[in-house]
Amino acid sequence: MSEDKYLTRQTLLIRAQNDDDHDAWEEFISFYKAFIYHILQKMNVRSRDDMDDLVQDVLVKLWKGLKTYDKSKSKFRTWISLITKNTVISFFRKKSVRPDLVGVESAELENNFTTYSESELEEIFENEWRAYLCTIAYENIQKLFTGNALEVFKLSQEGMSSGEIAEKLGLTKESVYVLSSRVKSKFTSEVKKLINNLEF
Repeated sequence: MSEDKYLTRQTLLIRAQNDDDHDAWEEFISFYKAFIYHILQKMNVRSRDDMDDLVQDVLVKLWKGLKTYDKSKSKFRTWISLITKNTVISFFRKKSVRPDLVGVESAELENNFTTYSESELEEIFENEWRAYLCTIAYENIQKLFTGNALEVFKLSQEGMSSGEIAEKLGLTKESVYVLSSRVKSKFTSEVKKLINNLEF
């Protein structure tokens, strides 16, 4: 994503609410479609066809409901997540007459977001949003590093010590520390930029 898109993201919701601003709606879809897929994966929807159908259903509901969204009632990402959750439940309840069509077991579906309170759901969706932003941040910084830098960072995030990483990759402990610090600094900066520019 370009810096220009980050700047316009702050007013994207307002622009997308305008029926005549097709560019804003396309930009909205380009970002939030991936987050909707992310939530569907967390709900253990396994069939790609079901996922695609559900994403389209959610986007239609978002488009219809966008003008009535009230930011004083919930964060936008929570609103999207709740619409996604309700769409999934409705979708699979309709398909329950044909168990062979369901890509997730009904009992499993009941255990995926349907038994939580609203505050618990908001916390879950907030955590998923943060995980999603971290994924985007990591993708964005990958092109900035070469050699072992990203592997060092990845291994350190998995809990390996500097000594273990150094031995595994044939580096000195000092090199591991420097590489990990550089990537971590850029990653943290990218996450902050995403939070500042994409949250509303």
